[in-house]
Amino acid sequence: MYEYEQNNTPDYLGYHLHQDFEEWYISQHQKVHIQDFQNIAICTDGIFSFQKQRDSIIEKTETAFIEFLLSDDKDFHLPNFFEKKLRWIEQKWLYDLTDDLAIVRFSYL
Repeated sequence: MYEYEQNNTPDYLGYHLHQDFEEWYISQHQKVHIQDFQNIAICTDGIFSFQKQRDSIIEKTETAFIEFLLSDDKDFHLPNFFEKKLRWIEQKWLYDLTDDLAIVRFSYL
């Protein structure tokens, strides 16, 4: 797992569309080169924003949320894959998402 700190200031590719791509890309210091992957997930820092509901007695770590959302392949083929997982977290684990969360995930099963 790679984690990049951007001090809560997103630097989306779309912000740089007016620039020459090659110059912009060369200037990037945080790069990951991946070969022969089966599962890649990219997400925002919202992955760290789950908060236990008042009634919850279930203890979950950040790692549990990361594994469940970014690695677990159960029902990956369904179009509502992430929606189903977020409902599970809210209704079964009794945790709420308290920030925006964006996930892009590619998997070759």
